[in-house]
Amino acid sequence: MSRTKLTEVPHDAAAEGAVIGSIIVGPEEIPNVVEHISRDDFVSEEAGDMFEIIRGIWKTGKLVDAVLVRSAFAGRRNAGELFDYMCRAMDAVPSSANAVHYARCVRRKSVERQLIRLVDQARDQVVDPSISTDEKLAAIGTLLNACPGTETGDVDLCDLIDDYFLRRDESEGVPTGFAYLDRLTGGGYKRGQLILVGGPTSIGKSSFVMDKFIHAMRLGVNPYLVSLEMFNTEIAERMIRNIARVSSGFDLKDPNVIEAGQFIGKWPGSLAERRDSNIDQLCAQVLSKRQRDKVGIVFIDHLHLINGPGQSRYEQVTYISKALKSLAMQAGIPVVVAAQLNRAPRQRTDHRPFMSDLRDSGSLEQDADIILLLFSEDYYRKQDNKDAELDGCAECIVAKNRNRPTGVVDLIWMPEFSTFADRSDVDNV
Repeated sequence: MSRTKLTEVPHDAAAEGAVIGSIIVGPEEIPNVVEHISRDDFVSEEAGDMFEIIRGIWKTGKLVDAVLVRSAFAGRRNAGELFDYMCRAMDAVPSSANAVHYARCVRRKSVERQLIRLVDQARDQVVDPSISTDEKLAAIGTLLNACPGTETGDVDLCDLIDDYFLRRDESEGVPTGFAYLDRLTGGGYKRGQLILVGGPTSIGKSSFVMDKFIHAMRLGVNPYLVSLEMFNTEIAERMIRNIARVSSGFDLKDPNVIEAGQFIGKWPGSLAERRDSNIDQLCAQVLSKRQRDKVGIVFIDHLHLINGPGQSRYEQVTYISKALKSLAMQAGIPVVVAAQLNRAPRQRTDHRPFMSDLRDSGSLEQDADIILLLFSEDYYRKQDNKDAELDGCAECIVAKNRNRPTGVVDLIWMPEFSTFADRSDVDNV
């Protein structure tokens, strides 16, 4: 399989020379140019050496000019080549007016070369018979996430503060549909946040996640659900039960069921067709989906079905936790993940869960921005006595809420519809 030849490597010799000539003719442009490029962005050895020499003089506080630059390389073995290059570069530009434009051209070509190297590395991974297919997919996903950008992405603090005050009244989050939870979170889940929904087995974590997924669809946020626990047909049935408020075994001719199906067909949202339990592959899948379809929020059900590297499950969950937080930041969207609790709440008198009850917690408590813990006394009453009277009351305990207050959101659990309803509009106002 042929590889990219050096002669085919993209570069712009004229732009490299124009950068050097511009910052010698107009040294006032040096601060603007060094924001965009570095020594490694040049293909020409002479251009790279000249850039480092000029940058070194500028960093000492001296005023850069041709005389100082020439004296700086006078003793070098390639002094003659550098002098000729400097003269040609200065002759090629009439002024420094386009210095930043030339620098951006150099940077773009540098990025293209880096992309070619990444493609070559990915190709090496693909043809290596000693690497499994899953490992190849994970490695390629990692390489794609490492793709360089053409800009630094730095933000001026003055612009940031102006933007904050201009937009502070606008809702930047994805509302949850629960009034008091939205109040506590300041408008819902924010971009870059990792939100954990914890609870013991069969308390309704998947239903809670489904509630939020459906609400995000209603809002037009284009959510993405990755379920490692259910097939898509099961998810579709739960969605219909949730929206139509019908029990399992519903009649497909029921007008409410038909209407629910029509709503699901109209609202934006998608389910993962391919479910990778490997954390690196899962993150690569979500990032690809985000870039391709402009997904606004991701739901993953659930964390303890995800695999990751590590000798112990504790080490694996620690790696998975950090990867999920990194995913939220890279994608720039909220990532909501269901998580199991250990058996500690069962041993307590009041059964209320704490953050430390997250199973194989690792760094979950540290990495998550918001931790929601589901609690229902009915859950424990039913375990102790199958004939116990149930009141349907449930709670969503906001155990962690970075930079915002914690609290308890009162809910009603309706298992026949696989959904939670909000009581907070009345109880918490």
